Amino acid sequence: MQYKFSEELRTRLIAYFKANHALDVLSETADEWLDSLANLYLSFSDMNKN
Repeated sequence: MQYKFSEELRTRLIAYFKANHALDVLSETADEWLDSLANLYLSFSDMNKN
């Protein structure tokens, strides 16, 4: 599978959720969550322009 985000960023997200929420996250899920966060950021960024 080809990921949108770097391995380092996915690994950091996985480690965060493991340490802070005792939740195991797959690389595929981490990539999807990062994509969702990026879209959320872009939405707020667009709102801020108006």
